[in-house]
Amino acid sequence: ESPSIEIRKHLKVKYTLDRLESLNMFSPEIKQYLICAMKNGYNIIVTGKGGSGKTTFMNANLDYTPEDEDQLVMQESEELFSNHPGTIF
Repeated sequence: ESPSIEIRKHLKVKYTLDRLESLNMFSPEIKQYLICAMKNGYNIIVTGKGGSGKTTFMNANLDYTPEDEDQLVMQESEELFSNHPGTIF
């Protein structure tokens, strides 16, 4: 019933999977599984409440797709980014 404002700040330099592992977002075993999943084209669904690290996690994963493969990123606002040559936003 009253106005609200949401301010979202995003990193300009994204975290790597190594950095997220060091921050205890996941274990070394899960990190290896994620790298394997990205390299083999698995579908991964990322869910969670606001501020839980979904965007940070997805940004870290975008660069693990093999360079000879394309990836499509669909997003409402421009929060994800990658230097991967086959990324289509």
